[in-house]
Amino acid sequence: MKTSDLLKKHNFKFKKRFGQNFITDLNLLERIADSGDISKEDIVLEIGPGAGTLTKVLAEKAGYVIALEIDRTLIPILEEQFKNYSNISVVNEDALKVNFDEVVKKFYPEASEYKIVANLPYYITTPLLFNALERADLLSQMVVMVQKEVGQRLQASPSTKDYGALTLMANYYAQVQYMFTVSKKLFSPEPEVDSAIVKFTKHDKRPLNSSQEEVFKKLVKASFSQRRKTFLNSIKTLELDKERMITFLNEAGYGEKVRGEELPLEVYLEMGKYFSEK
Repeated sequence: MKTSDLLKKHNFKFKKRFGQNFITDLNLLERIADSGDISKEDIVLEIGPGAGTLTKVLAEKAGYVIALEIDRTLIPILEEQFKNYSNISVVNEDALKVNFDEVVKKFYPEASEYKIVANLPYYITTPLLFNALERADLLSQMVVMVQKEVGQRLQASPSTKDYGALTLMANYYAQVQYMFTVSKKLFSPEPEVDSAIVKFTKHDKRPLNSSQEEVFKKLVKASFSQRRKTFLNSIKTLELDKERMITFLNEAGYGEKVRGEELPLEVYLEMGKYFSEK
């Protein structure tokens, strides 16, 4: 049965509050799965499977797929779609409220790592990304569909308008690759903007220890709170030794008039190390 017929059979209604835009193009589904280099060795956690079109493609490539869906009205549709698949489990949970490692372990206890694939609703993109990057210790890689504008921000370079706290934090946790742009015409219903597929390959080890990371995060947040200000003015509230910071910036070759958006990740990392020392 075609997906559209299955949705009609179950009287499914699209819900704006869940940001539901289903992919209708088979070639796109294949490209998304291929972006994750999915093989039979892989366990995949799919967030927001919708009607299950991508789930089916993933299941044909992966060893096991766990489909995490918040909309309970989609669960019987997904279960009917996959009643003959032995390598798919469907779970009705809110991705913002669960521990991804625990979900994977529940359905595949021997898992030592897994990948996430997701067509993300735009309204939960940032919190979900960081729920995964910060807390999912067994996560090795993530391939997500995001708003095109967000995709551009995730891989932006210093001194550009797209470069900001999101860029720095995402690249702190993972290598970020903008894979390709997706036309809004390939969805049903059609969203207002184009999308992008972005791939995150998590670093084997975080660049900083916990105390250094705390300083790094505070510096990143403060320096982009008011972009027009100089970096030194933006971080005043952190009560760091100003003369020590001026010395650091001069030695790094930037000077005290630099803005936060001009500093690359490497400099923020060095500041995290330097100013965590008493």
